[in-house]
Amino acid sequence: MPRRLLLFAAVCAIAVFAAAVVTAGGKSQATRILRFDEKTTLFKVVDNPPADTGQEPEAGDTVIFQGTLTQGTTKVGFDRGFCNVVESPVAECVATFVFRNGSIGGADSFDFSSKKAQPIAVMGGTGAYAVMRGQAKVTQVSQEVARWVVTLTR
Repeated sequence: MPRRLLLFAAVCAIAVFAAAVVTAGGKSQATRILRFDEKTTLFKVVDNPPADTGQEPEAGDTVIFQGTLTQGTTKVGFDRGFCNVVESPVAECVATFVFRNGSIGGADSFDFSSKKAQPIAVMGGTGAYAVMRGQAKVTQVSQEVARWVVTLTR
């Protein structure tokens, strides 16, 4: 009888140790998905030299933008960012999304002419999003609205 009890205790101790190692080793990840729409409130093209007469951004220009983030009719935050046009309509963009409980930052290339979902790298965050990373998918719904799905892991 004592041998069975000792064997049972040893098996339990190994299971607890294995669970602790997996958790401490970072194998257990928490995933969080954010869904929101971005309504553009500012979209300004800074026409860097050589200047042109058109309104479309071209290589070397900088695009500054900001928007309101919503879920349905509820405002959940805002964003600010900029893009450097590499070769129109493609630009390298950086943005910060600010929510009530923290912010996330992202950067990636973006094709202003695409209507397909485009991936954006999420580099990290603050507050509730501290130590998180992941990827966002953004789809341009209209000239003023983009739909975001952000998948974060800790």
